[in-house]
Amino acid sequence: MKGDKRNIWIDAAYRRFALHGEAGLTVEAIARDLGKNKSSFYHYFGDLQVLTFEILTQHLQNSNEVGRKIKDAIALDPDVIHIIMDHKIDFLFHKQLKLGDPLVYKEHYEKAYAYVKDPLVAKLSEGLGIKDKQLFSNALVGLVSDNFLLRIQETTLSIQWLRDYLEELQALIKHIK
Repeated sequence: MKGDKRNIWIDAAYRRFALHGEAGLTVEAIARDLGKNKSSFYHYFGDLQVLTFEILTQHLQNSNEVGRKIKDAIALDPDVIHIIMDHKIDFLFHKQLKLGDPLVYKEHYEKAYAYVKDPLVAKLSEGLGIKDKQLFSNALVGLVSDNFLLRIQETTLSIQWLRDYLEELQALIKHIK
């Protein structure tokens, strides 16, 4: 039971970081989101640094799961699109890592990205018809991932937005070919 109550705080902090970044990750804000008092936070974590470690660990686990799902996906559309939507908060969390202080988050960002990169390169290169151009595929995914993270928002990230984004990529590839 204690673990469940502790996990409620971790889940709320994870979501808060994903939506508001490090600046939004305060004990007061998380307690307000949960409708709880701050004393229960200190009972489970002691300080915000411990909770931050917990949500970063959670992100690594979630990124590993996303990478496995993408690897097992059959098609970019609809499979990978639905995986992204199912893990919307994870992608928004990853965005916050990218935008955050590189001295604090760079290593964690790179570890989490490593779980997703190869499966994503494979699915994107296959879905965009550039599977035979491995070097180009890797370079494109690097650019696309940064661009994708900068463009996604909680309110706009949807199946249609993702399909439109893929259409933009397909148009770009046509112009390059």
